[in-house]
Amino acid sequence: MKSITKTGIAAIVICIAFISVQLLSFTNKDAHTGDESFQKHFTSNYKVFALNLPAELDFANEKVPMHLMDVREKLDRELLINTYWQSQTLLFHKRANRQFTVLEPILAKQSVPNDFKY
Repeated sequence: MKSITKTGIAAIVICIAFISVQLLSFTNKDAHTGDESFQKHFTSNYKVFALNLPAELDFANEKVPMHLMDVREKLDRELLINTYWQSQTLLFHKRANRQFTVLEPILAKQSVPNDFKY
């Protein structure tokens, strides 16, 4: 079996690079127009809004100290993350029922409010 020379390796690398450039630089005019159309639609319709925090809130039968700035900021952060990071929120919702069946009896046995399952 013949060994490949440095020149042969260089030629193979150049061929692979040339093919890669050709494949990656191929553009379809219709696909590009579709991308522009989608971008215009997305830009004109996608909106992100800050959520209004409630004036009063309770968790586990206790008032949340909404008058404290750090509490308000932390709640604001969590609401924004869970509202706009849909993929993670959807995963939590999908897994919740499986986890709740384990957590609810434990919380009830320990007399912990059911809110803590969340």
